[in-house]
Amino acid sequence: MMSTQLGSGMHASSFRSPRSDLPIRTAASSFQDLPSSHESISRSDLVRLLVVDDDLSTIECLSWMLKDFAQVSFATSGEEALHMAHLHQPDLVLLDLEMAGMGGPELCRQLRAEPGLQSLPVLGLAGQDTPDIEASALRRGVDDFVRKPFRAQVLCERMRSLINIRKAAPRGHAAPTRGPLGSDRIAALVNACDDAMLVTDAEGRILLANTAACTLFKCNDGALHQLPLASLLVVDAEGTCSVCRPGGQRIAVEARSTTEGSGTEALTLHVLRDTRERDRAQALLRQQNETAAARHATSAMLSYIAHEIGNPVNIIKGFAQLMQVDAGAPLAPSQAGKLAHILDAVSRLSDLLADVGNVARMESGKFHVELVPVDLCTLARQACEQTQAQAAAAGLQLFAPQQSQISSESVHVRADARRLRQCLDNLLSNAIKYGNAGGSVEVEIQARDSHMVLAVQDHGCGFSEEQLAHLFEPYNRLGRDGGTIPGTGLGLMLTRDLVRAMDGQLLVRSRPGKGARFEILLQHIPNGGQQD
Repeated sequence: MMSTQLGSGMHASSFRSPRSDLPIRTAASSFQDLPSSHESISRSDLVRLLVVDDDLSTIECLSWMLKDFAQVSFATSGEEALHMAHLHQPDLVLLDLEMAGMGGPELCRQLRAEPGLQSLPVLGLAGQDTPDIEASALRRGVDDFVRKPFRAQVLCERMRSLINIRKAAPRGHAAPTRGPLGSDRIAALVNACDDAMLVTDAEGRILLANTAACTLFKCNDGALHQLPLASLLVVDAEGTCSVCRPGGQRIAVEARSTTEGSGTEALTLHVLRDTRERDRAQALLRQQNETAAARHATSAMLSYIAHEIGNPVNIIKGFAQLMQVDAGAPLAPSQAGKLAHILDAVSRLSDLLADVGNVARMESGKFHVELVPVDLCTLARQACEQTQAQAAAAGLQLFAPQQSQISSESVHVRADARRLRQCLDNLLSNAIKYGNAGGSVEVEIQARDSHMVLAVQDHGCGFSEEQLAHLFEPYNRLGRDGGTIPGTGLGLMLTRDLVRAMDGQLLVRSRPGKGARFEILLQHIPNGGQQD
């Protein structure tokens, strides 16, 4: 039998138990079913084990039971254990958590603070009903524990597992342990957390604060240390939590707390989440939902109005046209003039109802376009031909696209022909309405990267920067409501939305007194989509 070293240098057999509550036979009965010799580690591979226990009967049993498993050194106090750990550099410490004097948890804390011993595996021996001691030991660095009475086979396997973990750890790195809060790795993880994290002791004093907590409280770690959390965290009668910053500012937070341990050993982790960004996002979402609901209700109402008013308007328009052409009952010149005013008003009302109906369909998502190759040159020239009379009546010259602007007679774009014509008619109508008499309106076609540009240029009153910012708002006529020029404030908004529905863009450039240039950008289709 090998000679087992003791903390005092004495042989194990000379010890007698100083504790009457644990006789030698009781201690020995705790080591049943020791692994057989073929399961033991070979003598060349004996591990260095430091057993720390003030019960000499337990020491005597361990010295005999572990003779084929480890080269065992003993210490009977915490102070002696620290000396022995430095002297023998053991592979593992077997520690009695209920040891008198310097208790097991405190000894483990000091081992973790000693240079060269921080990664030393520690296995605790605990009683049956010691949850507080076990929790305190785990917080201070004990890796694992077994409860008395334990089976020898379980004890050996626990020790073997911890030793293997240490051997598997990369050189220069500590084996993974349940380390204290102050370890570098855990501190880095805690500081990387977006939520504020505070650890308080049993009296509510702050022991640890991460970077997010210092930012939330607008204090450095030194200022927060040892402050009572109650002076910084306020809970109102409704249960809403808020933190108090220097200067009296309060910030609403969401708070969660978790306590480990009890009594004077209790530590509480507080996680505080700044809810300002979340509250702003929720308020914005509510506003967006309310706006969407209001627009949906408006869309439904407009659709109903356009449908219900459209029928009688069409009847009025039809009978007025019949009166114009009724050869059997010709109208007097004065009556014919009045009928012409009626038809003009009915025509404008029909256009308004069409715009309102289109806006309602846009808002409800029921508006559809059919994108096909469209001959842009042909469409622009047809629109100009049919608008020439309106331009001439306003004292303007209307110039259609010139052949010199384009490389061929036909330029195709991806669009809905009917909707694109509607967009161009709207832009031409606005250019004529707001142009200066004696001036001109030009329609141009240009290539720009992979797009074609259909532009309408006028030389009228133009828009200011403030007006441009509100140009596409529905029913906003930019201060021109009281003038003689008719309009609803829907044409440009509808034109923009139609162009977007065709995967295009509507751009505008303007200065006061210098006119305005509106450009529709659409995807160019070379060769009209035909193969060479």
